[in-house]
Amino acid sequence: TYNLILLEEKLNNEADSKDYEDKKSIYLKSSYKWVQEFSKQNKDWDENKIKDRAVNLANLYYSEILKKDLPKK
Repeated sequence: TYNLILLEEKLNNEADSKDYEDKKSIYLKSSYKWVQEFSKQNKDWDENKIKDRAVNLANLYYSEILKKDLPKK
């Protein structure tokens, strides 16, 4: 899987396309506190969690950046 989380360039290269299980230890090296918290809070990473995170990020983008409600389906 590819990295879809903001990381320092060196760590991003180290994480490369490893499985999430292997990436967690790399994420913990990040100086970005939210990346460390993400890794600690997400012991595993499956399709349902990916979908939930996508929805949460879309809501955050629309509400906090665009200052709009997320479009209805």
